[in-house]
Amino acid sequence: MPFELVKRDKVTKSEPSITITNDKKVIYNKEFEKRASIDKNRYVKYFVDKEGWKLAFHVSSEKTADSYIIGENNGVYRSVLAKDISDYPWLRGTQIKAGYDELEKRWIVAFKPCFDRKYLRSQKQEIDPKHTGVYRYLHEEKVVYIGKGSIRDRLNEKGRDGWLFDYIEYFIDEDNNSALAWEAKYIQEHKDTYGQLPHYNKILGQTTREMYE
Repeated sequence: MPFELVKRDKVTKSEPSITITNDKKVIYNKEFEKRASIDKNRYVKYFVDKEGWKLAFHVSSEKTADSYIIGENNGVYRSVLAKDISDYPWLRGTQIKAGYDELEKRWIVAFKPCFDRKYLRSQKQEIDPKHTGVYRYLHEEKVVYIGKGSIRDRLNEKGRDGWLFDYIEYFIDEDNNSALAWEAKYIQEHKDTYGQLPHYNKILGQTTREMYE
């Protein structure tokens, strides 16, 4: 199967976006600043959708008990991320587009990595041995297993040579807690969509079954 160019989904200057830094601060880009009138609305309240992995912002000129101040330094506006949500593993250092919900009057960002690396099973030796993260195996276009860890090491584990799958897809995540959370998220999504765990997750063991029942 020939490779196809995957266009990079990058954030442009004309799109409102926020950046969450590694020290858990929120930086608003110029377009967000302009559309949200941050020069006038200097307070923000955070809302979180834990199941949907979404974070929402309500900016206002009014200070309330639950609002955080939006500070300015050298023309850059930023706020401190609420402590109660700052430790969520999916809130990692990243820049992400923000969309405005007219009904709720909030800015919303959704966090979800994609399986951006794909190899035929016969190409497994081409996978960088240093790559670790969340992966899935596909057989005839169906996901048959979702896991986390060293991509090549897991492929070489005893017993997996007898598994039926054609492709390996994965994304890199070197943080074990984060990878664990994403693994659980994708397994749960599969169960919600198809009514059951992926084939090899289902037969792997009692512990895996109990987690998602």
